[in-house]
Amino acid sequence: GGDAAYNAERLAAVLRGTESGAHRSALVLGAALVLELCGVVQDSREGLRLARQALDDGRAAGLLEQLRSGVSA
Repeated sequence: GGDAAYNAERLAAVLRGTESGAHRSALVLGAALVLELCGVVQDSREGLRLARQALDDGRAAGLLEQLRSGVSA
C-alpha cells in the first residue's frame, strides 16, 4: 500500500538491507521469477537464492546507487 513515494522508499530500504519482511519477500520473489523467465536460472529456487544473495552482499544497493547517479550498470 501507500503512495509512490512510500513504495519507492520501501524498495530503497530493501535494497540497502535496512528493511526485511513482506517488502523484501515480494522483491525477492519477483526477481527470482524474472531470472527464471529470462533463462538466467533453471528454476525459481535458484532464482530465489541469487536474488537473496544480491541483496545480502550489497550488489542490489550498488545498482540502486548507480541508477540514481545516472551511471550505466
